[in-house]
Amino acid sequence: MRLISAFSITKLDSSEDGTVRYFDERQRRRGAMAQDIIQTENEVTGVQYHPTIEHLFATSDGAGRVMLRDSRMAFGSLVNRTKGGVVQRVSTSAASILLQNE
Repeated sequence: MRLISAFSITKLDSSEDGTVRYFDERQRRRGAMAQDIIQTENEVTGVQYHPTIEHLFATSDGAGRVMLRDSRMAFGSLVNRTKGGVVQRVSTSAASILLQNE
């Protein structure tokens, strides 16, 4: 799944191999090399930029989790990377919903 940001010339690409790849056309050299990559434990089934806050995006994975991420914490120098950029985590699996309701 590929998503182009409305704020700049950036793209996010999610994959079954568990990666989220960040592309910035302003920094791109020849080829379609990703500027940064997040590696997760499960397949990433979707990625979506926040409609009004340019540094926030959401990912979903094969385990039924949705994560709100901050690109300032997810990409860039290794010193600035924190928890894959995750700022909030939600589980959508039926088992976790049942446990939360008990």
